[in-house]
Amino acid sequence: MVTSVSFLYIIVWLLVGIGLIVLLTAKFRVHAFFALLIAAFVVGLGVELPLQEVVTAVKDGFGNIMKSLGIVIVLGTTLGILLEHTGSTQVMANFILKRVGEKRSALAMSITGFIVGMPIFCDSGYIVLSGLNNSLAKRTGIPIAVMAVSLATGLYAVHCLIPPHPGAAAAAGILQVDYGKFILAGIVVAIPTFIVGHLWAKYAGKSHQPISEITEEISDADPINLPSVTKAFLPIIVPILLIALKSFIVVEAEPMNKWLSIFLSLGDPLIALFIGVLLAFNCKRKWKKETVASLLQ
Repeated sequence: MVTSVSFLYIIVWLLVGIGLIVLLTAKFRVHAFFALLIAAFVVGLGVELPLQEVVTAVKDGFGNIMKSLGIVIVLGTTLGILLEHTGSTQVMANFILKRVGEKRSALAMSITGFIVGMPIFCDSGYIVLSGLNNSLAKRTGIPIAVMAVSLATGLYAVHCLIPPHPGAAAAAGILQVDYGKFILAGIVVAIPTFIVGHLWAKYAGKSHQPISEITEEISDADPINLPSVTKAFLPIIVPILLIALKSFIVVEAEPMNKWLSIFLSLGDPLIALFIGVLLAFNCKRKWKKETVASLLQ
């Protein structure tokens, strides 16, 4: 029989678990999966759950999370890889830069990070855009610290708040909230977040001097094969619109119209992201069999 414990006692052990995760990952470089697993057992045993119940809770929790968001994460990661490989990220960055102007390059990189970061993991997005970031820092004389932090805050704002990124997707799955409304709410919160990050980067980077020589440059290879601006943005815009529209269409209890039912099905996160993946494939004119195989590995 499980011993009854107070709410405060549970909160204390929850904080202990969070602290343990931070310690294991930051200091001892333990992989996040194993850090979370260890913390789950520590918290479970700490609140006086029998060992067998802790094991069952861990297995059930992992299974439920993977069932609700595993495919979403895979499709989101695939979409990000395709956007990088087809040069769509470069096209989006250059488009935003032209609209904002070179003197506002730091803001352009922050906006680019915000948009590109929706399907791409923040670390991958940073690596993909670092060449453009460094090139603009050299061309405009803006300190590289300002450019780098602006890009990072744009990427992190969406990475922490919007599915299909694991943290946000896991929260949506556990709380069983509507994905479309969750994405829109995340965007509303992420916009002021990345703006504040950009302003802080400009303020904190005043004392830094421009770097006169940067070895890494943006690659201009095969500019003819780059997709159009429309093709580059569609894989991101279409899935978000489909998911959002489904969330805000009120359907009555009576049988739905066939076409409305099909449209709502397209707004399912799995189908919407799959459509995004297909649109991303359309960003490249010719695909070699070997290239496709390497991307799928």
